[in-house]
Amino acid sequence: MTLIELFNLIDKAKSQKERGELLTQNKSHHLENMLWYTFHPDVKFLLPEGNPPYQAQAEDPQSTLLYGQIRKLRYFVEGPGGTDFCAGNNINPIKRETMFITMLESVTPTEAELLIKMSNKDLGVRGLTYKLVADTFPHLIPPVSEKTESKSK
Repeated sequence: MTLIELFNLIDKAKSQKERGELLTQNKSHHLENMLWYTFHPDVKFLLPEGNPPYQAQAEDPQSTLLYGQIRKLRYFVEGPGGTDFCAGNNINPIKRETMFITMLESVTPTEAELLIKMSNKDLGVRGLTYKLVADTFPHLIPPVSEKTESKSK
């Protein structure tokens, strides 16, 4: 199952319990990375707000091109792990934006949209909340507090 398919199922799930089960059953390095970049309160994307200009590729509902791009996300952020892991501050802002556009052009339009939503810290998946991610994968992000709960709203 692709991440796009998983997020569509989570969006349609009838309860948080069902959403949590979907996350657990489909646990993968790629999923955990997407959730970490999206929900960790100390991860900050160093990209301009809004949609960058890019040329969309052909759509393929079964595409897994996104998986190859997830490992490159560290070049667009600052956060936990310092500059060795979150290397965004080591890259010239123009170069970083160009790299992001190249990434968007290397995946399908749906995957590109997901990357943009992630950079805005909201995947747009109904019911996929900070609390659900923290409860399902407690090792990924700090536990829910008033501070983190207010950030995720």
